[in-house]
Amino acid sequence: MRILAVFIAIFGIVHAICWSGDFVVAPNGSDSNPGSAAAPFLTIQKAAQVMKPGDTCHIRAGTYRETVIPARSGQPGAPIVFRAYPNEEPVISGADPIGGWASHKDKIYKAPMPWTRNTAERKAGMDQVFVDGEMVPEARWPNIQVSPAAISRQDLARAEAGAILKPGAKGGDLAASRYTTKALKDFAPDFWKGGFIFFVPGALWCGVTGDVTGSTSDSVSFTYPWLSPGDFYETREKDFFFLWGKLEALDSPGEWFRDANGVLHLWPPKGNDPRGHLVEAKKRDLCFDLRGRSHIVLDGLKLFAGGIETDEQSTHILLDGIEARYVGHALWYSGWWSLATDTCIKLRGADSEIRNSFVAGAAGHGIDLQGARGKAVNNIVLDAGYVTNGNNINVRAEDARVEQNTLRGTGNQTCLELSHSPRAKALYNDISHSGRLILDEAAVWVARDTDGQNAEIAYNLIHDTHAHDDGKQYYGNGGIYLEGRVRNFVVHHNVMWRIAGQAICLPAVEGEQSGLQIYNNSTDAPFNVLKPQGIVLKNNVFASFQFDKVPGGDLSSNATWKKRQGSVPFVKDPGFMDAEAFDFRLRPGSPLIDQGTPIPPYTDGFAGAAPDIGAYEAGRPPFVAGAVLATRHLASLRLEYQGHPTASTVFTLAGLPPERKLPADFKLKIGAHEPGGTVGFEKGKWQVRGVPFKGEPGPQTVSAQIGDGKPVALKRVEGDAGAAANGASARPRPAARLRDPALRAKWEQRLRARVREEIAAGRPPRFKLVSFGETARILALDPQGAMKLRLDQGGHLDHRWPTLRTADLAELAASLATDADPASCALAAFFVLLDGQAARGEQYLSKAGPGQEAVAGAFEQEGEAAQP
Repeated sequence: MRILAVFIAIFGIVHAICWSGDFVVAPNGSDSNPGSAAAPFLTIQKAAQVMKPGDTCHIRAGTYRETVIPARSGQPGAPIVFRAYPNEEPVISGADPIGGWASHKDKIYKAPMPWTRNTAERKAGMDQVFVDGEMVPEARWPNIQVSPAAISRQDLARAEAGAILKPGAKGGDLAASRYTTKALKDFAPDFWKGGFIFFVPGALWCGVTGDVTGSTSDSVSFTYPWLSPGDFYETREKDFFFLWGKLEALDSPGEWFRDANGVLHLWPPKGNDPRGHLVEAKKRDLCFDLRGRSHIVLDGLKLFAGGIETDEQSTHILLDGIEARYVGHALWYSGWWSLATDTCIKLRGADSEIRNSFVAGAAGHGIDLQGARGKAVNNIVLDAGYVTNGNNINVRAEDARVEQNTLRGTGNQTCLELSHSPRAKALYNDISHSGRLILDEAAVWVARDTDGQNAEIAYNLIHDTHAHDDGKQYYGNGGIYLEGRVRNFVVHHNVMWRIAGQAICLPAVEGEQSGLQIYNNSTDAPFNVLKPQGIVLKNNVFASFQFDKVPGGDLSSNATWKKRQGSVPFVKDPGFMDAEAFDFRLRPGSPLIDQGTPIPPYTDGFAGAAPDIGAYEAGRPPFVAGAVLATRHLASLRLEYQGHPTASTVFTLAGLPPERKLPADFKLKIGAHEPGGTVGFEKGKWQVRGVPFKGEPGPQTVSAQIGDGKPVALKRVEGDAGAAANGASARPRPAARLRDPALRAKWEQRLRARVREEIAAGRPPRFKLVSFGETARILALDPQGAMKLRLDQGGHLDHRWPTLRTADLAELAASLATDADPASCALAAFFVLLDGQAARGEQYLSKAGPGQEAVAGAFEQEGEAAQP
C-alpha cells in the first residue's frame, strides 16, 4: 500500500509536468534531449532559448554554473516560469570550482585559477573565493574572525595619527596620505608597498580604496581619489582601515591570495587539505539576466555568487521564494556616493515584486527596487554594504511597497532608503544593525528634495544601530532620518531602541521641511528637529525632545520619559511592560493610556476613550514586524504536543525557516473543527494555545493555515508521546543508531572496494554529492582515500573519502545498487538506513537477499536499550 502511495505521488508530479508547455532540466540531462521529464535538458539556458509565453521550466536539484538569459518575454496571464522541481533545491551559481591542489608551504595550498575579475580600472579586490559555500577573506591585516560580509569598524585597524601629504585640487584627483600606528611594528619596511588600503576617513561618512606607496614599522603611506577639502573627509587620528594585496599577508586559516600568474593560494578554514572541501571562485556576475524581458517568474530557486539584472523594460518580474547568497562583490571602491558594485537583486521595471525570499551578502545593495509600483514583501535581507555604501533594500520608485521584511546588517548608514519615491509605503519591517562601518544618517533614510506625497513609514521595529555619537566629530546613526527639504511623509507607530543617535531626526539644514506628520512612535532615544516649523507631532513617547515649540505646527499629546524638555509632558514611569528588555507595550494603569488624540485613520480602532500615547494600544495585540511564515513554508513545520489534540493542548512548532516569525493570522486546525488559536513566543519557542475543539479526544490530523488560506496537514515530531495513536507504525524497524560504531568502518571498506571495482571496469560511479549540491563521477580512488571527481556541471574536484558525509555515502551506495545484485542492495540499505531514511532503506533491504540479516543486525531496533 505504501509503495502504491509513493507511485501515485511520483506519477502525479511527473504527470503534472508533462504537458506541452513544460520543460525539465536536470544534471543528468542533455541539451540534445527534448526537455521532457524522461529526457531533460542539461542547462537552464537551453530551456530559456525555446520557452514561449505560458511555458514552465522545472529545474531538478543540482548546481547549474551559468547565466540564464531568456530569449523572449512572457505575456500578461502567460508568464515564462523558471521553477524548482517539487521538493528539490536547484542552485544557479556564478562561481566555478577550483581543483588541482598541491602543497605550497606549511598549511597553504595552491591551485590554478585561470580567471580574474580584476580590471585595469579596478585592479584589485574584485575576485571572491568560497569554501564549502561560505565566503572567505582575501589575505589582509588585521586578520578577521567574522565573515567578510559582516565586518564592522571593530574588525579594522585604527590610526593613532593621520596626515594629508598631498591634497587634490578637486574631487577625484590623486591625493596622498599617511596613517601612523604602532600596531604595524611586526612588519618589515615596505612590506605593504604595492598592496592596497581600504579606509574610512574623517567623520566616517564613507569608505575609500587606495594604493600603498610605502610602509614602515609604524606607518603606511598611500594614494587615493581626493574626496573634498574639509574636516569631514580628511585622513586623521581614529580613522579605520585595513591592508591587503600581498601573498606574504596570507597568515591565518581561511585566507587566500591569487597571484599575477593565475595561481590561487589558500589556507583552508580548518587548516586541512582543500581536496576535502568544495573550493569555488566567482566567475560570473549574474545568475539571471532579464534585461529587455517582461512577465518572467523565478520560483523556489537558489542563487549563489551572482545577482539578477533587469532594466526599465523588465516589467512584471516576480521572484518568489528565492534564496540568493553573495549577490554582488567588490573591494575596490572609489568612495562617497558611488557603489562598489551595483550587482544585486535588481528590479528596475514597473510592477515587479520579490517576496518570501532570502538575500544575504552584498558589497552594494541587497535588493534594488527602482520600478514604479515595485514590491518587496516578506523577505529576509542580511549583510549588505560590506564596502560601506549599499542598503539592504534600496528604493527609488513611485508607489513602491516595502512590507514585512527583516533587514539586518549593513556597513552603510542605511538599511532602507526611500529617496525620491512618492507615495511609497514601508510597513511592518524589522530593521537593525545599520552603520557597521560608517556613521551619520539612520537605519531608514530619505535624501533631500524628496516629496513623499504622503509616503508612509509605519509599524516598523528599528533597533541596534552601530555607531557612536560624541556630539563633536561623530554623528551617530539614528532610527529615521528625513534630510533637508524632505516633505509630505507620515511616520507613525514605529518602535525604536538601542539607537546610537536620534530616534527620529529632521535636520532641515538646507531649506524648510513641510507636510511631515509624526504620530504614535515609542522609543528610548531622543527626537531632534533643527527647524521645528510646520510639523505635526502627536501621541509620541520619546526619551527626550530637543525642542518644545513648533511654530505653525502641532506638538500636542506627546510625552518624554528620560529627560524633561520645556512644556512637553514628562512621565518618570511611562508604564512600559519592560523598558529594559525594550518591550514598550503598556501595562494596566500606564499614564499613557487614553491620553492621545484621535488622528483618523492612523489611530482608528483604539480600545479606550481615546488613543494611547505610543506605538502600542493597550488591550490590542501588538503588531508583528519582520519576515513571517508564508503558505509555501507550512509543509516544513512540525508539531510537538502531548496526548491527543484538544482545546487545552499546547502545540509547540518546530521547523520554521530561519529568521521567520509566525504571522498574526496563523491558525491551527484540529480535524474538521474551526481553525484558530493564540500564538505566543515563549522561551525561544513558538507555541499555539486554545485551538478550537469539541467532542471526545482521539486521533486527529492537525493542520496549519495562514488567514483564510488552504490548511496544510502537519507532521508530528517523531518520538513524541502519543505518536502511535496518531497512526505511526509500531513495527520495529532499523534505526539510525549502530549497535557497534566500529561496524561503519567495515561497511565503508566494502563500499570503497566496490567503487574501485567499478572504476577498474570502466564504469566510474556517478552519484549525488549531497554535501556540495553537485552530481559527480568518481574517476579515481587511491588506497589512502584520495579521489578525483568530475562534476556534471563542468570541472574537476580533488576530494577525500574521509570527508564524505553519511548522506553522500548513502547516495553513492544507492547509485551502485541493482535488483540483480543483492550484495549491492545490502550496501545501499546499510548506508541509507544509517542516514535515517527508513522507508527508502527498507526498500533496499527487501532486495538484499542473504545480506538482510547482516544489515538489520547492525542497527538497534526501536525500543531496544542502547548498548553501553
